[in-house]
Order: sequence, then structure tokens, then C-alpha cells
Amino acid sequence: MALLSSAIEITGRTPHSCLNSRAWTKGQKADFVGKYTRYVPGSWDTGNVLEQWEELVKSLDQNVYMRMSKETSVVGVT
Repeated sequence: MALLSSAIEITGRTPHSCLNSRAWTKGQKADFVGKYTRYVPGSWDTGNVLEQWEELVKSLDQNVYMRMSKETSVVGVT
């Protein structure tokens, strides 16, 4: 939740449009890591936080794809 909240805050975008952190500016990446480290205690570096974000995005993409596949296969059944 902290990852998603931080991403939405720094980009000012909807969750769907803020997923690709590679498109963020250096400033947005730094802000993202700064906000995340305020929410989650511990020692974090930029690479580690961005890596966790990419893993979350990958997982979300897979779950959305699986749900959409199930829904479209059910819609076609009569």
C-alpha cells in the first residue's frame, strides 16, 4: 500500500498511469523513495525501493490479465 500511495502522490496520476517508473523523472523517483521511506521503517536505498515497485507492478499486471481472461471467457459462454 505504501508503494502505491507514494507513486500516486509523486506523479499526481491515477494508479494505472503511474505504473511505469521508468518514465518518471529523477526528481519523481527521489520523491517516491523519500515518501516510501517515511511510511515504512527501515534502511532503504533508491534501487531497492524501485525494484520493489517494479515487482508490485508486475504482480498487478499478471492479476489483472488473469481476471480479464476469466471474464472474457465467461462472457463468451452461453
